[in-house]
Amino acid sequence: MMKNWVNHMWRMLLPCVLLLFPVSSQSKELVYAVTHFPPWVSIQDSEYSGIDVELVKELAQRLGLTLTFYQCPWQRCLNMMEWGGVDILSTVIKSPDRESYMQFLKPAYYLNSANVIYLKRGAKVHIETQQDLYSLNIGVVRGAKHSPEFDSDLNITKKKSAETFCY
Repeated sequence: MMKNWVNHMWRMLLPCVLLLFPVSSQSKELVYAVTHFPPWVSIQDSEYSGIDVELVKELAQRLGLTLTFYQCPWQRCLNMMEWGGVDILSTVIKSPDRESYMQFLKPAYYLNSANVIYLKRGAKVHIETQQDLYSLNIGVVRGAKHSPEFDSDLNITKKKSAETFCY
């Protein structure tokens, strides 16, 4: 089933990807910045898997490129894209600031992020609105985008971490 999905996505993305990697400027290596973010990218014992990993592996194979993984915290992955230290990064939500240094595939297959709040078991907190978050410390991944409303709300105390929380 995963193979069929990868083939379907590949047929949709190939024309766009070829525009991102002009033949005249191709090297023989494709450097892929990755951070642990299941189910799109999973890293366990230096082994890489997940939906995005399968797509990028297929991309590299079909373009005749050697795929090199560069594991980094999310903000460093973004910085490496901006500075040109890596060639590709996946699971990126499109935003005006990121468009200044990244090209996004059209149509995008990943348009937004589901925001989920996890509480410690037994916590006596009830959350129904964004304002209910004002009295809490909210853990977020440094450099991650959520919703414009959440990201711009200065009343929410956001505790930034370099790593993702989905282990």
